[in-house]
Amino acid sequence: MPPRTPQQYRDTERQAPPPRTPPATLQHQHPRTGGKTPRSAFKRPSETVETCLSCKRLQLENEELRLKIEELIENKVAEQPRPGKVNSLLADRFQASRRKTASSCAAYLLNVFYTTTELVGRNLTGANGKIAIDKEILESIINFTMAYHKDSTESIIRVGLRNKLSAIQSRSARNNIQ
Repeated sequence: MPPRTPQQYRDTERQAPPPRTPPATLQHQHPRTGGKTPRSAFKRPSETVETCLSCKRLQLENEELRLKIEELIENKVAEQPRPGKVNSLLADRFQASRRKTASSCAAYLLNVFYTTTELVGRNLTGANGKIAIDKEILESIINFTMAYHKDSTESIIRVGLRNKLSAIQSRSARNNIQ
């Protein structure tokens, strides 16, 4: 190729380069903020669907019932259940049966049926002039604990209950002395 003349250089400077257009595949449908489509571009179907009157009425009724249930739970189960026969739902809520050992489970269940002041002066058999714990309640505690803790025996559970009763006796005697 022959070298260019100064005139040829001037002619090329006067010509403007053709404008560059991006290819059709690179044109974006959304702004380039983080390379993602803004969340406002997507409408959730639940917000766009028109609901009928019966659906709205059912939703309001459902919300009212949910609030009533929460209110009942707060009023009824704000504290641990009182001693006596307890509903299984309340026992599950306070995890009455989820103790690590069989003796601690039985001791907890004994507190469900009796208060600590009621247990003072009682024992399992009624010997030595003390009042016995109700046989039906005692057997139900033992049976439940043995069913939940498979490796436990009746004698282990009875020893745990006896230890709990003697601890209550000694604690009340110590408090009366002081």
